[in-house]
Amino acid sequence: MKKRNLIILIIICSSVIIFVLGRILGIFLLLTIKTASNYPNLKPHDLILTSNLLTPQNGDIICYQQPIRTEFDNSYATHRMMANEGDVLEIRNGVCYVNGKAIDENLDLVFPYLTLVKNQSFFNQNYPLLNDFPSNSDSLAVIYISFSEAKKLPNDIKIERITYKVGEKEVLQPQLFGDKNNEFNVDNFGPIKIPKDSCFVIGDNRHQSDDSRFWGFVAKDNIKGVFVTKIGGLSWLNNIF
Repeated sequence: MKKRNLIILIIICSSVIIFVLGRILGIFLLLTIKTASNYPNLKPHDLILTSNLLTPQNGDIICYQQPIRTEFDNSYATHRMMANEGDVLEIRNGVCYVNGKAIDENLDLVFPYLTLVKNQSFFNQNYPLLNDFPSNSDSLAVIYISFSEAKKLPNDIKIERITYKVGEKEVLQPQLFGDKNNEFNVDNFGPIKIPKDSCFVIGDNRHQSDDSRFWGFVAKDNIKGVFVTKIGGLSWLNNIF
């Protein structure tokens, strides 16, 4: 029994030493998720582990240094890398295409939906993170919910997905993508070709994410790691490391 306990202790100590060295050398990075931009796959207060030993691929969630747009922007962000250098990205009617192939099929994404006002209390109670706000209409309410959650709704709760057509909603900054006359929005965007040494990131919460659609490409030099796993219940580690 003593030998077994000694082996366990050695394994634990070795793991801690490896992890600490990984942190010091930048191999591992612990991050606490601060926003709902990647809901439902990453939620606020989730603690995640990323590593720079992995090569980012399309579809991976990556950690990167945010573009500095204000004096307050000097932190890491996490979003899903949708397209790499040389790829052509386009969003048509809310569906993301890379090199002509739809790539949203296997992702659990959040979109806005219309529902009757009488249903809004249901969403406020069951999905408060995304829906804790009043309706501006007497008959219809806008709610946010993921694909997986929408499939589990009671039969009497009806929803209809909102998709903004070209020219509707806010027009994103056209000068960022070389076409001053475009009318890109969150649901109809591109096509654009990703430049060398860059990638394009989008949050899984497609209408509530501050990502490449709004401020441009991520330089590969700014990528700090690829998402490895969530570390549930260990948020206190973030205060130590």
